[in-house]
Amino acid sequence: MNILGIVGILLGIAILMYFTFQKLDVVWLSVIAAMVVAICNRALSLETYTETFMSGAAGFIKTYTPIFLVGCMFAALYSESGASQVIAKTIIRTFAKGGVHGTRGIWVAVLSSFAITTVFYLGGIDAMASIIARVPLVIGFFKEVNLPRRYIPGCIYIGSMMSSLPGSPQIINVIPLALGTTPTAALVPGLIGSAVGGIFAILFTVWVLKRAKVRGEQFCGIDTDPVADETKRVPNFFVALIPLIAIFVVFNVFKLNIILAMLIGLVLALILFAPALKAQNKENRYGRAVIAAFNGAVPQTARIALITGSLVGFGAVVSATDAFGAIVQALTSVDSGMLLIFVVVAASIVVGIMGNPVGGVSAAVNMLAPSFLAAGVPAQAFHRLVTMAGTTFDSLPTNAGVLTAIALPGCTVKESYPLMFLNSVVATLVSAFVAAIVMTLFPGLI
Repeated sequence: MNILGIVGILLGIAILMYFTFQKLDVVWLSVIAAMVVAICNRALSLETYTETFMSGAAGFIKTYTPIFLVGCMFAALYSESGASQVIAKTIIRTFAKGGVHGTRGIWVAVLSSFAITTVFYLGGIDAMASIIARVPLVIGFFKEVNLPRRYIPGCIYIGSMMSSLPGSPQIINVIPLALGTTPTAALVPGLIGSAVGGIFAILFTVWVLKRAKVRGEQFCGIDTDPVADETKRVPNFFVALIPLIAIFVVFNVFKLNIILAMLIGLVLALILFAPALKAQNKENRYGRAVIAAFNGAVPQTARIALITGSLVGFGAVVSATDAFGAIVQALTSVDSGMLLIFVVVAASIVVGIMGNPVGGVSAAVNMLAPSFLAAGVPAQAFHRLVTMAGTTFDSLPTNAGVLTAIALPGCTVKESYPLMFLNSVVATLVSAFVAAIVMTLFPGLI
C-alpha cells in the first residue's frame, strides 16, 4: 500500500479543514490541497489541474447547476413572499401553545427548527438554499425563547438526516437512481434509521440548551437580524405548503425528473404567491418582486456551484490516485455478514474525502457500487445507505453549507461547530448505522 499517498490524501483534507477555519476561500484552497495530494502520490503535472481537477469540477457543475438554480429561485420566492416565515410562525405557534418559558420554550425552539428543516428538505428546496432560507427563521425561534445565539447553527443542522429520507427530492437521493432503484428505496429501514437519529439529535440539543439556560446564557441580537414586517400581506399557511407538497408528489408519485418537479413547484409558487410578492415589494409591483428574487438567486447559485464543484475537483484528484484505489479496495474487501455496515463506513469515508454530500454520494455510487453489488448487497439497500452516509462526514468545517450556517447568524466556528458536529455528523451516523442494522437483521424490509 502506498503509505505516502495515503498521508498525502489525509494532508490535503487537513489543509482544507484548517485553512477553511482561518477563513481562506475554499475555491482556490481546494486547488492547493489537490496539488498536495498529487505531489505525495507522484502525480503532479499541469494535467492534474487542467484535466483531472477541472473535468471533475466541470462535470459536476454541468450536471447539477440546473437543480441548484431552480432550488435557489424557489427558495427566493419563499423568502421574498413571506411564505417561509408563515410556515415557521405557524409551526412555532402550534408547539408553543401554553407559553415558551423555561424548558417548554427550549422544546418549542428545537422541535420548530427540526420541523421546518424537514418541511423544506421534503419540499425540494436545495440543501444550501434551505440553509439560507432557514437562518432568519431559527434566529426568530431563538429570539422568541431567549436562547444563546451560538447554538443557532447547531439547530439549523438539527434535521440533517431528513434530507436522506426515502422519497426525498434532494440531489443525494437522486444520484443513486442510476442504479435502477426508486426514490423510496429501502423505505422502512430508512424511516426507522432517520427517526432514531432525529430523536437522538433532538434530545441532545435540548440537553445542551438546558445547560446553557442554567449557566444564564441569553439571546444577544445583532444589527443584521431580520425584522419581520407584520403589516404586509403574506400567503396563507396551507397555500404556502402547496408548492412543497407538489414537488414531493410529482417526484415520487409521477416519477418526473427532479428538475421538472421543481419547475412545477416554482410555477405554482409564482402563481399562488403573486399577491404577497406584490405586497412585499417596495414598489408594490409583482414583476419587480419576481425579478429581484430571481436576480438574487443567480449569484447564490453560482457561488454554491463553484464551491461544491471545486470540492468535487479535489475529490476527482484524490479518486484518481492509486492510494485512494487501495483505500476503496480495503473498504470493500470485508466479510459478507458485515457488508451493509461497511457500505456506511466506506461511503462515509468517501463523502468525507470529497468534502461535500453531492460529490461524495456521486463518487460512492461510481466507485463503491460495483464491488458491493457484486458481493450481494441489494441495490435498494446500497441506494439508501449511501444516501444516508451522504449526510455524515459531509458536514466537516470544509463544507460550504456549514460555513454559511455559521456566518449568516454572525457566529464563529469555534463557538458553534461542536453542536453542529453532534447534530450533522454523530446523529446522521446513528441514522445510517441503525438503518444498516435493521436491513441486516430483517432483509425482508429492504
